[in-house]
Amino acid sequence: MAKGHPTCSIMQHHQSSNRIKFIRTPMGRECLELNKFIFLYNKTVEKTGTTYWRCSFSSARKKIPCEVRCITRHGILQKVTGFHNHPPPPPKKAFTKIKETNK
Repeated sequence: MAKGHPTCSIMQHHQSSNRIKFIRTPMGRECLELNKFIFLYNKTVEKTGTTYWRCSFSSARKKIPCEVRCITRHGILQKVTGFHNHPPPPPKKAFTKIKETNK
């Protein structure tokens, strides 16, 4: 399978004009969409406003879980680490967009 995003900085994301979208599943779970990949909420550090996200294909139920993680701070993308070991999932119309940003 093709490799996806390497570890990169926020500046590299601005240069490639990536957009992040904050979305919700039909069950109300908060997710982040980055370059057509879906990330699931992991945890938030309230003191710093830092939120940690993991690729939706990182489940232990997957034969080869995806290792990609990303970090946002106050809704702004800070860091993406790892390589996707799968293509982006097909679009799901059931998601509700919360917020979209170019940052």
